[in-house]
Amino acid sequence: MIPDDARALLAGLLNDPGVAVIGLGNRDRADDGAGIEIAGRMKSAFSGRIFIEPEQGAESAVLELLDDERFHHVLFIDAVDFKAEPGTIRLFGIGDADDFLPAFSTHQAPVGLLMRLLSERGKKCHLFGIQPGSTEIFGDMTESVRTAILELNEKVIGEIDIEAPRRPLRGIKLSYL
Repeated sequence: MIPDDARALLAGLLNDPGVAVIGLGNRDRADDGAGIEIAGRMKSAFSGRIFIEPEQGAESAVLELLDDERFHHVLFIDAVDFKAEPGTIRLFGIGDADDFLPAFSTHQAPVGLLMRLLSERGKKCHLFGIQPGSTEIFGDMTESVRTAILELNEKVIGEIDIEAPRRPLRGIKLSYL
């Protein structure tokens, strides 16, 4: 359920050492834990650039990244209700923040606000969103979201050559899907 263009763009972002990743979510709310699960799978491969909400609050990670010159781009990963089939993956840009990112959020600060703060400091921002099927409190992750995570792990994260030299994406125009 990962569109080819989103897969290619995500692989390119992960291959760039100037991209930090913030995994968001709440494991106690079924599919809302998807961002945390994905970031957790990335953490060992991309040490030093993965931040996970329960380990370090999103707000704290953003404050740390505001003036960190090592990073020019921040990729958030979270469950986002964009009215698609559960497990569908979509990449959102900062221009989508008002359309798809609600002012109310399960996070202390809405993701759209965090993206705007980083953008004001010259950082590019994207949100890699997974459509949840359920955000039931203490519910289990749905099969469709679990399948999307496994596909992402196998077809994007697993295909990146960790030992290969990383190439910055500067100068490449990122399109919004």
